[in-house]
Amino acid sequence: AAVADSLEVRDVMSVSVHEDRSLTATVLFVPGQGLSGRIIAEQFTV
Repeated sequence: AAVADSLEVRDVMSVSVHEDRSLTATVLFVPGQGLSGRIIAEQFTV
């Protein structure tokens, strides 16, 4: 199966993946805190 953006396709013969570099995103971080720590902190913020 192949899954992308919550769409699942079964019995796939091949998958081709392409990167679109025209789309950008800014990743904010706190110095000294790893990405995994930031993800946990954001999930459980009250």
